[in-house]
Amino acid sequence: SALVSFQLVQHNLMQCLGNIQHMLFSALRMSTLTAAHRSTPAMVSLVKAMNTARGRECVSLARSLLGGNGVVLEYGVARPFADMEAAHTLDGTYEINMLIAGREVLGVSAIGGTKHSKAGEKRKKQDVRSKL
Repeated sequence: SALVSFQLVQHNLMQCLGNIQHMLFSALRMSTLTAAHRSTPAMVSLVKAMNTARGRECVSLARSLLGGNGVVLEYGVARPFADMEAAHTLDGTYEINMLIAGREVLGVSAIGGTKHSKAGEKRKKQDVRSKL
């Protein structure tokens, strides 16, 4: 029988499709907000961080579907897997983007420990919410 007739295979493929759709529509929405000058660095950073996390999950699911062959270059999953790992972890990309988003949303910087004022914190939270 076909590989896609198995429950776990279908589940993993649909999880990948859901991740791809989420990444696509998040990036599309962010590009629309950016073109309208309504995005903030935190919003962009959060989308970038979450898209790399979802992309990483997707290639991991694809690799696991192939079992031991998932790490063999001839099956076309190992290279995208390595590329996604690099995009996710290169110079702390995921973590730094999450910290940039956290700084704006929470009003406290965990990068160097710099605090923002209470008034600035409240204003920024309102600004971020109003742009969504």
